[in-house]
Amino acid sequence: MDTLLQDLKFGLRSLLKNPGFTLVAVVALALGIGANSAIFSVVNAVLLRPLPFPGADRVMSVWQNNRVRGWHQDVVTPADYIDWRKEARAFETMAAYFGRGVNMRRQGGRAGARRRRLRRFLPGAARGPGQGPRLRAR
Repeated sequence: MDTLLQDLKFGLRSLLKNPGFTLVAVVALALGIGANSAIFSVVNAVLLRPLPFPGADRVMSVWQNNRVRGWHQDVVTPADYIDWRKEARAFETMAAYFGRGVNMRRQGGRAGARRRRLRRFLPGAARGPGQGPRLRAR
């Protein structure tokens, strides 16, 4: 325990002798801790927390292969989605949406246009197993 106290005193004296190095070290630690906290917050919200509805562990994403273009995760056409919805027996329900970026501005407003991501859900789209339809703009 004695050597630990001696080491701490020596470290503190060394930091006080070199204020430039101390400032750089403290700023580097602060940036590292801040970046780590921000990244963890995003990972926690996006990857670690369950989706905010019951049965979230049963949600799946289904893609279509486009062999002509060599795409392994191509978007599904509305006609294929309707066929899949009619014929699929492995799923309780199916939902599809299409996203599009648009510029929006208030009518008569002086503020500039804002870029928004609109999502259009096909009829019958549900929030999750056993929940009703929704429409949403981001």
